[in-house]
Amino acid sequence: MSLWFLIGILLTCLILVKQTNESNEEHTNAKKSTHFRTFQKTYLMIYSMLVCADWMQGPFVYQMYLKAGFSQYQISTIFVCGY
Repeated sequence: MSLWFLIGILLTCLILVKQTNESNEEHTNAKKSTHFRTFQKTYLMIYSMLVCADWMQGPFVYQMYLKAGFSQYQISTIFVCGY
């Protein structure tokens, strides 16, 4: 059952992405200002660094939960929820 649920979510996401891309084609045809492009590059660079830092702390957080007495199932639930 969970496999079919994940497949359904994946298909829904793919459909939404395709519809979003088609509706945004008109906006992408317009010329973007240099100010916006600078902002976009800065934002993506900072966002990428923050995501990388979050990924790097994952193993340490796992060990912290393990030493605090959480079971492996509880830790995996916490990680799936995004905490």
